[in-house]
Amino acid sequence: MKKKNKKSVGGRIRTALVIAISAGIVAASGLYWMGHRGAHTTKMDAYISAPTKTNFTDDASTVLSNNFPDINNNRELSKPATLRISYDSVSGPNNSAFKYDSSNTKVAENVKISPAIRGTWKMPSPNEITFTPEQDWPAATKFTVKIGNNLFTRDVRPNRSTISFKTEPIVATTEIFNTYATPGEKNSVTGVAIISFNYPFQTRDFADKVSMKLDGRYIDFTVKFDRYMRTAMIQTAPIQITDEPQTLRMKLNRISDADEKSRTEKITAKTIINSADDFFKIADVTTITADDKFGNPQQLLLLNTTAAAKENTNWSKYITAYLLPKKKASEPDEDVHAWARDEITPEIISKSEKLALKHIDFVNPAGTYQYAFSYDVSDDVTRYIYVDIAPDMQSENGFIMKNGMNTVMSVAFPERSVKIVGRGALLSLR
Repeated sequence: MKKKNKKSVGGRIRTALVIAISAGIVAASGLYWMGHRGAHTTKMDAYISAPTKTNFTDDASTVLSNNFPDINNNRELSKPATLRISYDSVSGPNNSAFKYDSSNTKVAENVKISPAIRGTWKMPSPNEITFTPEQDWPAATKFTVKIGNNLFTRDVRPNRSTISFKTEPIVATTEIFNTYATPGEKNSVTGVAIISFNYPFQTRDFADKVSMKLDGRYIDFTVKFDRYMRTAMIQTAPIQITDEPQTLRMKLNRISDADEKSRTEKITAKTIINSADDFFKIADVTTITADDKFGNPQQLLLLNTTAAAKENTNWSKYITAYLLPKKKASEPDEDVHAWARDEITPEIISKSEKLALKHIDFVNPAGTYQYAFSYDVSDDVTRYIYVDIAPDMQSENGFIMKNGMNTVMSVAFPERSVKIVGRGALLSLR
């Protein structure tokens, strides 16, 4: 009996040992398989380039006709922006994120965007997919993109396959709030506000959200919109110029986008209408250089006024300029004298060269009254000019400039540059 028991115990020990060894082999094989699989797995992180709003290819929101602004309906909008989702490797082999044989149709079948929006899915590279909508993205909308597992390469582990983003809210910007001479009327101006939006806006009750006040009293106005419903022009009734300054104020309450998903902030603005004896005056005078339509640099004198000058003004009657001497007689050893206005006397003028000023057409910033005059001064050192503007100039709406001005300014010289005319090249010298 004792021998039999020993054999039974020994048999059980041998059986247990075989099972343990087999289990160890299986476990080791599993660890090897898992390690071997991990060595071939590529971990990738997702990156998103959220779409931006569409923009006008031409930034000019207005055009000027007889110095009075109007909405520029000739602008064109850029195409709807493209959403881009890409994946970059973090660790593991250099595998691609998506299957190479994925067609655009397969991408569209395996990628869903919500809320739904019509557009085209594409795969420009094995690590990137894109979506371009047929219409512009709506304002202030959260979108969620879900990428199906069937689109990913087998040995790729993305950190996420569901991605969300939100489009920009609607924003209103005051482009212009100014007064302009009322066409066909004397001694009056019209207030004009140009408001731009980054998305199409709700026009249905727009006028109800506008108020215009002249010195605290409501004033009538009209509103019109551009063809894209992205620009509003608010125009007051004619305002008579008085002997006292007047204040024109505008308030625009919150405006909704066309889909009514977001609203702008309130906008307020004000402008001062000068009194009759101060209505037409010089704002400032500057010197600049700018290329003409042929690309040639030219020296310009710019005169800015607070109202439009009368059409066909005889500018030579009102504005003259002199190139001052390089040196002052009492300081012959100095290189160039920096002239000051209080140094200019009839004697200095007699020793100066009168410049030939030519009135030229110049593209003015919207809402400004600016007049450009070309002149020609060539030198290798700093030079100064004396500009004298006489009073009694008349504005387009019948006001007289009571005060002129005179000033000294340094000459603006074009920057040195090399231009190739026709066929040619620049070669290095050795």
